[in-house]
Amino acid sequence: NGFLGKHMRELRQQREALKLKNSQVIKVRRDLELTNEKLEYSRDKALEGVRMKNTFLANMSHEIRTPMNGVFGMIDLLYDTSLDHDQESLLTTARSSAETLMRIINDILDFSKIEAGKVSIEKMPFNIVEVVEMSAALYADTATEKEINLSVHFEEVHPWVSGDPHRYQQILNNLISNALKFTDSGSVEVYLTQIQAPTGLGILTEIKDTGIGISQSQILKLFKPFTQIDQSHHRKYDGTGLGLSISKNLVELFQGTIDCESVEGKGSVFSVVLPFAPHHESEASAPSIPINHKTLCNSANKGSRMDFNGMQVLLVEDNLVNQEVARRLLLKLNCVVTTAENGKIALEYLQTQEFGCVFMDCQMPIMDGYETTQRIRSGAAGLSTRNIFISAVTAHAMRGEPEKCFESGMDHYFSKPFGLKDFRYALELANQKSETQTIATH
Repeated sequence: NGFLGKHMRELRQQREALKLKNSQVIKVRRDLELTNEKLEYSRDKALEGVRMKNTFLANMSHEIRTPMNGVFGMIDLLYDTSLDHDQESLLTTARSSAETLMRIINDILDFSKIEAGKVSIEKMPFNIVEVVEMSAALYADTATEKEINLSVHFEEVHPWVSGDPHRYQQILNNLISNALKFTDSGSVEVYLTQIQAPTGLGILTEIKDTGIGISQSQILKLFKPFTQIDQSHHRKYDGTGLGLSISKNLVELFQGTIDCESVEGKGSVFSVVLPFAPHHESEASAPSIPINHKTLCNSANKGSRMDFNGMQVLLVEDNLVNQEVARRLLLKLNCVVTTAENGKIALEYLQTQEFGCVFMDCQMPIMDGYETTQRIRSGAAGLSTRNIFISAVTAHAMRGEPEKCFESGMDHYFSKPFGLKDFRYALELANQKSETQTIATH
């Protein structure tokens, strides 16, 4: 009996211990479930925050670019009117201020997009020589005004590569504009050199200037956001201090490197090494680039005035200010312009008139640009218009916007604020497409 009693006590103790363990397991499970619920809630809140931030960025980009396009457009149109010296001087100041404001806006939006993880590196074939020359040409007028020699040099470069031309050009633009800003006399030179890289092809891009230079202590913090070389209250050079930080982030997305060497009072050299994969399919059409080839860019942006010989153009735009700016710019190119406030009206015009080109806004009431383009491609406006050249003209400039336009069936894309050169280039593409289709039918 004593042995049985002892055994029963041990069993009761074991049962009590098991109950305690079970209750502990249940408590741990409940705690885990509660923790999971909290984590899921935090994750959902974070995702919602990212989504709201991305939506905010997209909306701000659109809402800012739309009125800025009207500002730039109207200033440019005023330049072509009769102005006295004082009026021209005031207009030049207004244009310069608008450009400064647009650069600040772009820097803030770009930095916010990078912070939100909304920037990625695409992969497509492009001619790197053309991209560099295009970037230099954008700043030709600035160089001419400051009497600075802006030039581009290539050293045995394989021109066709695979990578992201838009982000590469953004890096170039930041570095060239920075060099020009801090150079008051002398030169800004861009060098492109082919080097070995893990991908088989690397490109070293160097931007050399004879500007004010940077001290060694300043170089250490040069690529930090919101950092400016001259931080004094009476500083001479304006800016957000974001350009180099954005460039560094983009270079890192490329898995490349960026560096700076400088001597105060003598100038700076910014070096960017990016890994590009060679693109061999287009070698046959690629230009032959000689050693030490040099392109002077100071007058490269002037160009001759194009005449499109009365081409019938359909402009689909709901904003009346932007509609007027675009219409006047197209008239300068000798186009005959018909305007439509939305996609529904555009389809009606296409059914009754012949056009050589359509410029399509994307965000419009009643019927937006994407749906309108899809309907045109499906033959809703008549079989003869299915292959008409369509260029997006949009205030949306976020990642994926060009792809969205192309997926809807558009041939070309440019964002606001736009200028004469944007329309000229699109019209040239429209002519090329028309000529190709004509040859194909014979």
